[in-house]
Amino acid sequence: EEWTTISADARKLKKLKKSLTKAYGDEKLNDYKNTNLIERTLSKEFINTSAISDVLKNALKNDMNLVIYGKGGYGKSEMISKLFSGPEFKDRVFVKSLSAATTEEDLFGGVDIKKVMETGVQEFICENSFANKEIVIFEEMFDANPRVLAALKDAITAKEIRNGNQRFALKTKIIIALTNKTYDEVILDDSTEALTQRFPISFKLGSFPIYFNISSYSSFEIL
Repeated sequence: EEWTTISADARKLKKLKKSLTKAYGDEKLNDYKNTNLIERTLSKEFINTSAISDVLKNALKNDMNLVIYGKGGYGKSEMISKLFSGPEFKDRVFVKSLSAATTEEDLFGGVDIKKVMETGVQEFICENSFANKEIVIFEEMFDANPRVLAALKDAITAKEIRNGNQRFALKTKIIIALTNKTYDEVILDDSTEALTQRFPISFKLGSFPIYFNISSYSSFEIL
């Protein structure tokens, strides 16, 4: 009886913790959209963050997909990670790095092997994919091969993953794509051009002064 009581209390505490974490995430995301919290957060570790903070705030507030591009070493991944890596975002943020080796199966959560073996029908485990999360961050998105990018474009356009008779509605409100490539380097064909049109906001990162992590410096000399 004592163990039953302890177990019940543990479940209640776990449920309460999850509820509080979600509430904190809701509040923080709301502050990202409506206050200067993004800039205040980024400016603790980076310089020259005003412009990108405004862009991110706008994209989040209006649920608009965003491309952040520019040469490597300017802090694209580090800044986005700073904003969304907290435990309050664990259940609502999806992060994936894409490459030439990324497949459609990787993009859409993998294949349900059990279903294939039992029925011969190939379906994706969409619950494990980006489509099941509110905020999606694709690192080096345009490094993926054209077939994968075309599949991503189709899913964004239809607002669902479609695979034969399988349908999975996208819960995604915003996709943040990070890339080292320029617009001209990204456009490979009509399909990739159509994909870029699903990202109405773009921001070039890399204007002087360079972004850097303030915490990596122990002192500053003012000249």
